[in-house]
Amino acid sequence: MTQMKEHDRYLEVMTLKAQNVRIVDIVRQTGLTRSCVNNWVNRGSRINERILNNNGVLTIIADPIEYIKSLNPNNSETDSFRSYSFILGLYFGDGCISRTGRSKQLSIALDKKYPGLNEYVIYHMSQLFNKNPTIYDRSIDRGQKYKSNCINIKYSNKNLGIIFPHEGVGKKYERSIRLEKWQLAILDHVFMLKGLFFSDGCYYYDRANKKFMYSFTNKSKDIVDILCNSLNEMKIRYNIRLKCKEGVYIVTVKYQEDVSRLHILIGDKNF
Repeated sequence: MTQMKEHDRYLEVMTLKAQNVRIVDIVRQTGLTRSCVNNWVNRGSRINERILNNNGVLTIIADPIEYIKSLNPNNSETDSFRSYSFILGLYFGDGCISRTGRSKQLSIALDKKYPGLNEYVIYHMSQLFNKNPTIYDRSIDRGQKYKSNCINIKYSNKNLGIIFPHEGVGKKYERSIRLEKWQLAILDHVFMLKGLFFSDGCYYYDRANKKFMYSFTNKSKDIVDILCNSLNEMKIRYNIRLKCKEGVYIVTVKYQEDVSRLHILIGDKNF
């Protein structure tokens, strides 16, 4: 089967599905195997295209950048790309994507002691997806065995894989994390740094040296490289070291000129 024929068959399957035709009938009409139809309907196409059903009109969006812009028509491109860069950074730090039935769910874990930051995350999640996220407060007693001071900000959409190609089974540091060319083309480095430092980083006062510093800790060398690339783009000097026993990379920004510049650019968690 050539790619064009596969493309046509994929469109046929998704059009029938949008018309609420049963899987068994799609299999009979198209002559495809049931496993193939199920894969396209539930997981998306192998040729990396998706069909969105907007008010009954089928629209093909193969380009992730165009898909990001389509999520919130009220946003400017700049605002959409900034929100995406910020949420992507948060995902690299304290986020995960899981499958929930036929959909996918993005979840960002945050600490309740930073209400200003949490509202900022909710705002950018709403700006990106044009929909208020679901908020799950784990400190509320629901009869669970353990409570925590954590809240999870969640958004569900079966097409999340289009713009979050790094989803996968297992911990992020156990798999390859690389930015795609299209991501590099729209990446806002300031908002990426915000997402990374506001999740797995901190801004603190070093009593020994009597100065403020930034620190970022992560087990994934790939994610650390993404952070360092954004720091390089902003001409912020940093140091990186590996704590071998824990297998953790630590990136610090300690030169006061750079700390001050970075604080002007991204601030800190205490909004």
